[in-house]
Amino acid sequence: MTIASAKIGVSMVGVADCRTTLYYLLKPPAAPALPLASESDYNALHENLLVAARKLEDLRPGYAAKMLKDIAPAYKKNKYWRKATGLDDLATYWMSAWSSLLPLQCSLLERIEIESGGLNLKVRPKPEVLLYPFGWSTRVNILLTGEHSLETLSKFVAYLANSKCIRVRAANGTQSNLMSLPEYFLRVALGVRADAFGNNQTGDRSANDVIYVTTVLQKTGFSPTSNPDEDEKDVMLRIVSPEGALPSGGLDDYLYQRNSQEPRDFVLFRKNGRFIWTEDLLDTADPQNRIRLECRHRNSLHTMAHAQHLCDLINRALANPTKAKGLPDTLLNLILEAANQLSSPGYESASLKAFLEAEEAQSAIKKVNDLNSK
Repeated sequence: MTIASAKIGVSMVGVADCRTTLYYLLKPPAAPALPLASESDYNALHENLLVAARKLEDLRPGYAAKMLKDIAPAYKKNKYWRKATGLDDLATYWMSAWSSLLPLQCSLLERIEIESGGLNLKVRPKPEVLLYPFGWSTRVNILLTGEHSLETLSKFVAYLANSKCIRVRAANGTQSNLMSLPEYFLRVALGVRADAFGNNQTGDRSANDVIYVTTVLQKTGFSPTSNPDEDEKDVMLRIVSPEGALPSGGLDDYLYQRNSQEPRDFVLFRKNGRFIWTEDLLDTADPQNRIRLECRHRNSLHTMAHAQHLCDLINRALANPTKAKGLPDTLLNLILEAANQLSSPGYESASLKAFLEAEEAQSAIKKVNDLNSK
């Protein structure tokens, strides 16, 4: 088998950053930009949004939005959210929105275009923001169509990570110069700070690593296996390591086999990179399988970003252990719930499992456990 043997028809690349702030949680402002500063107000906002999404400008009368357009609950009536929350009735989720760390989902005023880097791909990106009382995550899911190889997919992820390839089209029709992924995340952050937090008083910090989740949604021909040749191994590792040098070691060091009976059903992982190949859903003509794979992709990106955000919240709150006991009870309760979700997630995908077993998550959990033992 060669790399070219796998003919991919549709794939999806998801990227996300996480920005964490204690702006609303340490000393809440008297007049918050949005009702994110208390449990009662946050829950009431979720209840208010149950019927339909609201425009940001409706929630902030007289204010001209910079980045956020519509705001709605992020949760839907599906298996993922039932497992993640432990709740059956979607109409009651709002009651525990604060205590369960449930986010809001925001569409953006600006559209973006992403260049293909000369690769034979049609690139369709969709950006959005997930909003929490303790920060936000900007995420972009990028649908790639046009027959392409595994090597082309790998080259695109590396191009996305290392090049100025994003162009913003503002609501007034103007367009930006090409910018890199970090530059785009910063552009969104400037708008979210003004729209939802304290503008230049927000004090947000960004996680070090961008999250990358890549999933093949449709293919023909042969499939990669968990025992590839050297060239194919490097191509696959570049998908989960798009920045810097490739990692050393064999593929087994970065492989989670989802099905012991099917070596082509796996998740490849390294740091915050994931590559998902699910043979049993690819090797069939059932059109529902693409929907299932897309759901798996979105859930993996969401759980990865959510878990990273929980780690960042704990690390920010407990950055100075000597002052931890003096934190407001509202913040202490949130970091306790964050540690609980990291320790016992209601929904645990293969992508999330690798993250939770790594040093960052285990260290965050230990910090909270140590705090409880004192």
